[in-house]
Amino acid sequence: MGIELFENKKSCCGCGACANICPKGAITMKPDKWGYFYPVVDSSRCVSCGACKKVCSYQNGISLHEPIRAYAAVNKTQQQLEKSASGGVFSAVATYFLKNEGVVYGAALDFEGGHPIAHLVGIDDASQLWRLQGSKYVQSAVEQTYKQAKQNLDAGKKVLFQGHRVKLRGCMDI
Repeated sequence: MGIELFENKKSCCGCGACANICPKGAITMKPDKWGYFYPVVDSSRCVSCGACKKVCSYQNGISLHEPIRAYAAVNKTQQQLEKSASGGVFSAVATYFLKNEGVVYGAALDFEGGHPIAHLVGIDDASQLWRLQGSKYVQSAVEQTYKQAKQNLDAGKKVLFQGHRVKLRGCMDI
């Protein structure tokens, strides 16, 4: 029969944490008719273990009443600042990680069949940083990046993961 992940799309942000944590690979992310990705359960593979429901921060409630500390900063490297959004802080931090043999994950806008598609990707070379710079206020295809980030962490690498806090939670629970 398989597990029901949500009653309607308003109860899912499409982060892909459920697909990445499923021990049987029973969940895949598929685009709807508007191109937004949502999880689809293959009931023939699902063993109803509930791992997908446990990892879902969106449905398990994130407290919005916790005190938040804020910082302001600007990238001092003019070239990175000019190619960045919001002061270029991400680029500065990412450069540090890449120079110290780390891996940086973030949204990259690629073109497939003449259409822009946002993918969550990992880079380990500063020459690829441009792919992650600039704002992309769209849903990005997560694919296997949570598992890749965890493998990098398990291998002792430093990992910088740029993304929405729901996606970050999904990455940490894998």
